[in-house]
Amino acid sequence: MRRARLARGKKGKPGSAKRRLVSTGSGSSSSKHHSMVLALYALNHPEVLRKCEGVLELGAGAGVTGLLVAKACGRPADVVLTDGEHHVLELTRRNIEANFKEDGRPSCEYLRWGENVAEFRDKVGTFDLIMATDVLYCPEALEPFFTTARQLMSSKPSAQLLVSHTNRSYVPHYKVRKAGSKCGFKCTDIPLQSIPGCAEMSRATAADPRHPLLQRMQVFRFTLKSSIRADPSS
Repeated sequence: MRRARLARGKKGKPGSAKRRLVSTGSGSSSSKHHSMVLALYALNHPEVLRKCEGVLELGAGAGVTGLLVAKACGRPADVVLTDGEHHVLELTRRNIEANFKEDGRPSCEYLRWGENVAEFRDKVGTFDLIMATDVLYCPEALEPFFTTARQLMSSKPSAQLLVSHTNRSYVPHYKVRKAGSKCGFKCTDIPLQSIPGCAEMSRATAADPRHPLLQRMQVFRFTLKSSIRADPSS
């Protein structure tokens, strides 16, 4: 798997742009581990990437997950990275330019959950695969996040939303599941131990109290309930 290169910051220090994005876009110093976990899951399920028409990353930040998936899927132009902060999107754009040629590269777009969704959908359409990396650290974000994902997900039975989440006292895992169900999604927990490469990551971070990978992280797979697919306007 080819590693994505991250744009340099203003002082030219490798990774400085990434560090700013981690604190701005995710609110968590373990974002890189969440990004790798989601990317590992997608890369170890090539049938998902092979069949999907359109990949969307919500709250992309530095875009690590989207960049890795774009490299692997063979159709980088089908990948759209989004964020709700313009200054973050500028760094996302620089990371895309550092990793892809001008013809056939992922795009990045401004998207604020629950706000300019209809306009965004008219512009880029719907997606078979939507991903989000540890972006639900605010309780008020749950409903607009899942509403946005539902509006942008295709009606195919195979369409799915992959979410990695850190269990927090103010946004515990059960609230994420509950919010998804309220917005028409069926949730399946994906054990981290079942994702190739995660066990190695867990051992590598075990000594760092900031990154209790297996203890606090969970990956959720959300699919639309059949009644919602039958009536997308519901």
